[in-house]
Amino acid sequence: MAATLPPGSGPRHAVFTDDGAALVIAGELDGRLHVARWDAATATAVPVGSFPACDCATPALAHVTCHGDSILVGCRGCSRIREHLMVGLTLTPGHTFDLPGGCPRHHALVDGWLVVALQEGHAVVALAPPGRSSAGRPFPPRPPSSPQPRSPHEHHHGRPHQVPPHPVVVINDAQRAAGLAEALVAGGLPVAEVTLRTPAALDAIAAIAGREDLLVGAGSVFNAAQARDALAAGARFLVSPGLDEDVVRFADAQGVPVVPGRSPRPRSCGPCRSG
Repeated sequence: MAATLPPGSGPRHAVFTDDGAALVIAGELDGRLHVARWDAATATAVPVGSFPACDCATPALAHVTCHGDSILVGCRGCSRIREHLMVGLTLTPGHTFDLPGGCPRHHALVDGWLVVALQEGHAVVALAPPGRSSAGRPFPPRPPSSPQPRSPHEHHHGRPHQVPPHPVVVINDAQRAAGLAEALVAGGLPVAEVTLRTPAALDAIAAIAGREDLLVGAGSVFNAAQARDALAAGARFLVSPGLDEDVVRFADAQGVPVVPGRSPRPRSCGPCRSG
């Protein structure tokens, strides 16, 4: 056994420091971060300190990551990401990242974005320093009849349910698209819908469309012209807010999945169609 923690700690997740000298262990039951000195020669960890991970009333820790001297831990009790700064083998509280939803289950830090999967919020959010929510929207649950894909690109065309549940991301700067895509894949999210509401959307799609480990789509698509632009940028599926016949017909002709909404034709499509 590499290490033994106090009874009632309930170790949930652990991460090594960048130099491999220490192991930081998140205790789900006691709400503490346990620091242990790691001996690679014997594969053993000797506990040297224990620190409160969160000051909420009911801390319940989920996932912990290390980024230089910064330790980030998700607390499901208060739905926040807490930062702790590591000096030697001692942790001191740092920044608090408030989340727009409940139960952070997993997080990853890539290219300046902190991407968090919210279990109860049914959403993925991307946070930019100093913790302001910069992207994220709830996504619908998987239909019961939908098959689990073996890889993000193993989808046939034609039926809406063959596009799996996915996060919807808003990208204001196309240069950040690659980093956000990396974070999504690292967090186990191989499908993403890029909204067309920002000027950078098409460039962002083009920047990540070539990845083999990520299926990228576009939404919301209101007309065939938007559908054509999205596919030209590299989108592999389309999401339409309503059952627009032109969009569905165009996507079907291109052999691309389209996910239509429930309404026959949204009222907002008229202005979009006329420019």
